[in-house]
Amino acid sequence: MATPDLVRTRECLAGAGAATGVRATFDAVQEAVEALGRDPGLVLIFPTGDLDPQETAIQAHAASGEARVAGMTGTGVITPGGAIESGCSAVAFDASVPFGIGTAISADPRAAGRTAAAEALVDVDREGSNVALLLFVDSESGDQAEIVDGAYEIAGGRIPLAGGAAGGETRAQFADGRPLSGSVVAVAIASQQPIGVGISHGCVPRGTPSIVTRSHGPVLLQLDGRPAEAVYLEKIGMGDVPLSDDDFEAIAMAHPLAQPEVRGDVRPRYVRGRMPGGGLVCATSIEANAAVDVCEQTPEAIVRSAVDAVDDALGHLSGPAEAVLLFDCAARSARFGNPLAAREIESIISSAGDPPPAIAGTYTRGEIGRIRGAKGDRNYSLVVVAFSSSG
Repeated sequence: MATPDLVRTRECLAGAGAATGVRATFDAVQEAVEALGRDPGLVLIFPTGDLDPQETAIQAHAASGEARVAGMTGTGVITPGGAIESGCSAVAFDASVPFGIGTAISADPRAAGRTAAAEALVDVDREGSNVALLLFVDSESGDQAEIVDGAYEIAGGRIPLAGGAAGGETRAQFADGRPLSGSVVAVAIASQQPIGVGISHGCVPRGTPSIVTRSHGPVLLQLDGRPAEAVYLEKIGMGDVPLSDDDFEAIAMAHPLAQPEVRGDVRPRYVRGRMPGGGLVCATSIEANAAVDVCEQTPEAIVRSAVDAVDDALGHLSGPAEAVLLFDCAARSARFGNPLAAREIESIISSAGDPPPAIAGTYTRGEIGRIRGAKGDRNYSLVVVAFSSSG
């Protein structure tokens, strides 16, 4: 059932909705449209991956009227009331908001990123307005970094990128009434007012960096001339502890690798598993001779990073936020019934403004966020996109 309270925005830029149950997507979209108070032009949906994608697409289309619909599944969804394990969050944008939607399916991830971005951006004024490009991708359809690189080739350095990889039991992307798999869906949104993007993580390096001495695609074979798994476990103090694959996965969720960046920060890299012979399987490729840190996450750092990401996004705006989109890493915290997850969401909502903007978001299997520089593939991060009123 839909939640009873509607989120109403100051200038009717957007409305948000969330719901659970078998009609979750229909109810969430309907609530978002009612909160908007007028006909929408674009509706973004974020259902959980336990919902049937085809039925989800049908429900979204039925509730959105003449609006176009795009989105992706998540391992959970974020609403103004907190995290939902099964259901849908949605946001409806007013028909006056310019936007474009592009889709691509290709064996070449970079080409798919280029194609989807070009199709989305052709319908917006890139020179006379502020534009953000959202990317909804599939983490199993190729290197996510390549998809982002392809989109960046089209968007250029002026347009920020945000989004992530679909999550959940059945991963899907959505565009214009269709559920897609292995695709890239790009959504370009334009505004005469600034659009803010904030990116932050709670990963803290442990000790000194190691050097990747051998790698093959996303598999790190050696760190510092030794098997990568042995060096990794030694750095987190578990070098002599027998670990099952489940034990290793749980440890890896809390201890990502990270690549140092020029500005002093690090870019976390998710360790997805291990290989026979001591290799580490990462979420994206890390080339030989790269430096990597072994990191840990603390509850305090995660909550602090959530506030930082929201503050950074709002800092780009010229007024209060009217709509906020959230792409949160599923590995940052156990989401449901967990005090840390509740603290994180509460900190996000309280930082977003009063009265609260229209809020919708999802937990992803990899985040996309680029404000400056050419790189935008992320792990263990919260990416926030904030829109101010066009009125």
